[in-house]
Amino acid sequence: MPDLRELPRSLAPLDDESLPGYLLRLSSRLHVPVADAAVRTGLVDRTGATSTVFLPIRLVHRIDDDALDKFARTTRLTAVEAGSLLASPLGDRYGPLNGDLMSRGNPVSLVRNNRWFFGRWTRYCPHCLAGDGSVIQQQLGGPWKRHWRLPTVFACLRHRTLLHNTCPQCGKAALTDATNFLPRAAAEPMHPTLCRAPTGNRYGLTPHSPSCKADLTTAACREIDADTLSTVLALQTRLLDLHNPDGPTAISSVGWQQTVAQYFLDLRAVTWLILLSWPETQRYAPTAALAEAVARTAENARIAAQGQRDRPGKRHPSVAYTDPPIDPLSAAAVFGIAEQLLATDYNATFAIFNPLISQARRTEPTMTHLQKPHHASPPLRLTLNHHRHDLWKKGRARLLRKHPELTPMPPSRPVTTSAGR
Repeated sequence: MPDLRELPRSLAPLDDESLPGYLLRLSSRLHVPVADAAVRTGLVDRTGATSTVFLPIRLVHRIDDDALDKFARTTRLTAVEAGSLLASPLGDRYGPLNGDLMSRGNPVSLVRNNRWFFGRWTRYCPHCLAGDGSVIQQQLGGPWKRHWRLPTVFACLRHRTLLHNTCPQCGKAALTDATNFLPRAAAEPMHPTLCRAPTGNRYGLTPHSPSCKADLTTAACREIDADTLSTVLALQTRLLDLHNPDGPTAISSVGWQQTVAQYFLDLRAVTWLILLSWPETQRYAPTAALAEAVARTAENARIAAQGQRDRPGKRHPSVAYTDPPIDPLSAAAVFGIAEQLLATDYNATFAIFNPLISQARRTEPTMTHLQKPHHASPPLRLTLNHHRHDLWKKGRARLLRKHPELTPMPPSRPVTTSAGR
């Protein structure tokens, strides 16, 4: 590793800025490739005879203390400022990134193949990327935000619009790369708001292939009806309040008090149930546009599951239903229904969930991920694993004896249906 000295010019982090976004801005300001900026700040070393630079996904989530100290020193940031660029603090409230709840203390295993964290790509708001008009953001653009990498963040409240997940010109996911957390890391420095995806087909690409370079700040807002937009923004407001470190510390999940981190794991488990049981859950979609969005997602999952069944060897068709919706509108639609279901009073849980579970079993008889939903709370796990009311009631009594710390909690929102849809 070269002698690490303070950079001649550095940058102050922007609000909620991610490490990839900070490196993009730093690379542009120093007029060096992203890979050089990562090496010069102590994040990585050059390796091999060709002195290549590998930017592992784990660095988006967590950096070891020694490397973080070097990064903070060379960029002239405080330890708090440097740590705020990482996704690991989000795990305090977001269960899929919580090492204790996920039983994955190793940061590598926590983010590798974790579909509920977008480590290899990100959503974005074109208006936020355009900047707030300050001098530095006029020059380098606004922040690539950490929260955009969470499936439960699908809209920008400030600009009242859905987020984007692809480039409007080449159609590839934003900042996507098969191996690094930033694409084209060794390429010439580019403005942080330009698409870095290589052009051409996958077979004709080389390290020197040109980049798309479309201006992502010009992506057009998605047109949706006023009722749907209002519903989406209200849901995003509630979910962001849960992500906020100063937000509520507990919330009702199927009538029982849970931590916010656990609630997001329950939200994940119910997402699987919604897609497996569609169209039984259609009545909970508040607008036609949201119902259509869930229908598309459920159909795509069904096609993927059939592909799993048709392939030779070991097959896991129910896995097709476990990924979060990629499309921002579909994400809002599915999570909105999940929020309603989790708001159920604990005495009404069986009556509401049982028809959904019955439909889900008809869709996928093995029910692999509903029989044992990974890391769902004990009350939700009980509900998902019992299809007879008498067994559910006995199971609830055993649950209370085993977990006396469980506390009933009034539902935070009433469960409503859209009759006639």
